[in-house]
Amino acid sequence: MVNEVFKSIGLAFRPHFPSLFKSIRRNFEMLGKEDDEDVFFGKCVVNAVFFTIAFFVIFAVLVIAAGLHPLFLIFPPIIGVFFFFVFVFYPHSLVIKKRWEIDRELLFWARHLIISLQAGLPLYDALVGSSKDYGAASEEVKKIIKLTTGGVPLVHAVRQVAENTPSNNMKRILLQIANTLTSGADLIKTLQAVTHQISTEQLTALKSYGQKLNPFIMFYLMFAIIFPSLGVAFGTILISLVSGGKFDWGGMLLVVLSVVVALLHFVFVNAIESSRPKYLV
Repeated sequence: MVNEVFKSIGLAFRPHFPSLFKSIRRNFEMLGKEDDEDVFFGKCVVNAVFFTIAFFVIFAVLVIAAGLHPLFLIFPPIIGVFFFFVFVFYPHSLVIKKRWEIDRELLFWARHLIISLQAGLPLYDALVGSSKDYGAASEEVKKIIKLTTGGVPLVHAVRQVAENTPSNNMKRILLQIANTLTSGADLIKTLQAVTHQISTEQLTALKSYGQKLNPFIMFYLMFAIIFPSLGVAFGTILISLVSGGKFDWGGMLLVVLSVVVALLHFVFVNAIESSRPKYLV
């Protein structure tokens, strides 16, 4: 009954955001979830409204009790919209996380597969042997084995998993396997070539990250540490000289400055962390 209410809310919004609903559906497919995108969207709307009301009550109490300006009541709707987008794009963040987890072990899995094939094992047996010990990459292989065990031809199972994997590198390897099986080419040479190409790209990405790290650190030190600390100190001195020592920052202004500095720290640290390659070579 509750899911029906959420679904009705999602259906009401679907005509206005078709691409967003399509993206949510695609994210669910890559995560292997059977959730309904309309129900999920309805839950996001209800949760965002709940947070808006909760923060409105909190800010209203602060305005009345602490004598804050009523303009502060504009923040609850902004916070509600922020939480709505956090909820809606949460599946996409899970897809990105899963992509990182697959890419982290992908080359080791691919090399295991190549060694197994060189040892004379059939492809299916090689896939079974590599379906453990390689984290999220092995989980994708388990999907192939499950489909094959259920009667799906190996080529179709590989293509199906390739279409729904969040890792582009994993998709390249699986599609190369499927195409090689179809054409009858040398699978070992094909895997060695695509693995070498992916390894080269990852090494290039690691070197690029190292080159970008120095400017990131410089901007972080300037805008998140030096400017806020020295800016407040010099601003206090200059304004005090101009005002004859009567200037007072005020508690609320200092709180706002502290929040801005904390946000700057969060943005820079998150940018550095998100740009760091998540795989091992």
